[in-house]
Amino acid sequence: MSRDDFYTPTDTDVLRMENELLVFEVRFLKAQLSASEAERQRPAARFKRQLEETRTRLEETRTRLEERENQLARAKRAEQDIVSLLGLLANSPFSWFFGLKQSFRVLERRYLDTDA
Repeated sequence: MSRDDFYTPTDTDVLRMENELLVFEVRFLKAQLSASEAERQRPAARFKRQLEETRTRLEETRTRLEERENQLARAKRAEQDIVSLLGLLANSPFSWFFGLKQSFRVLERRYLDTDA
C-alpha cells in the first residue's frame, strides 16, 4: 500500500483535533467546578436557612415571653386591686355582713393575712 492510500493528518488537522480536545476538557473542568461550587454553597444555604428558622423561633419565643410578662403584670395589678377592695370592704360599716359570707372570709385570709 502506498502512503497516499491512507489519510494522514496535516499539522493543521492535528492542531484542530488538539484544540477540540482542549475545548472539551475546559467544558468538563468548568462543569466540575460548577458542581464543586454548588456542593460548597449547599451547606452554606442550609446553614442560612437554619439561621433564619432559629431567628424566627427566637422572635416568636421573645413575643410569647413579652405576652406572659404582660399577663403577669396584669395579674399582679389585679391582685393589688383585690387586696385594696377587700381592705375597703373589711373596714367598711358593712364588714359584719361580708364577714358572714364564707367566700369573703376565705379571700380575706388569703389576701389580707387575717385570721378572721
